Amino acid sequence: MAFAEYFPFMATTTKRIDYLLLGSSWLVLLVFLGILFIPDNSTPMLKLHPDYPPMTQSVHQITQDSTVYTFAIVLAFAIISLMGVLSLMGNRKHGQWGKISYWLVGGLAIYAFAWGVMLWTHYDYQNTSEHSFFGGFPIPTAWMLYAIWFLPILPMAAYFVLFKSWIWRDEDEKRFQTLVQQAKDAEHG
Repeated sequence: MAFAEYFPFMATTTKRIDYLLLGSSWLVLLVFLGILFIPDNSTPMLKLHPDYPPMTQSVHQITQDSTVYTFAIVLAFAIISLMGVLSLMGNRKHGQWGKISYWLVGGLAIYAFAWGVMLWTHYDYQNTSEHSFFGGFPIPTAWMLYAIWFLPILPMAAYFVLFKSWIWRDEDEKRFQTLVQQAKDAEHG
């Protein structure tokens, strides 16, 4: 089944993708502008961490401010959606969506899910005294290391596997060689 059958609004025009790009770009810009106007109600001071004495921690945690927390969530998902829109724009070739679109949409959905879980576990980690560990790291850090850092492997694998069938096909190579030859002939004319 073709990608366009799952996402029919993308099949006929790139105008909607342009609107998605514009919308996510404006959202990122508005969040950055909003961050400039957050009132500074904290004076960070450091104290020794109660469990790990060589480490220090902030006395007043800015991440506990609900405005900052909301901006962080919106900014993160706006940037993830911006990555997705830009990837889809670059994937449209010969007026079609390729097989790599499944990988892009699926990979970014998994990435957004993993980021959301990481954020949720971080918030839980901050507000509880019982801390769980996985693979030698606190759970939020483990999500970052074992999920977020490795998820870009999905689009890289798609690029590797689908390169000859979607990115640079044999007819693209022939067309390129024809253009090179035409340029050489015109140059030596």
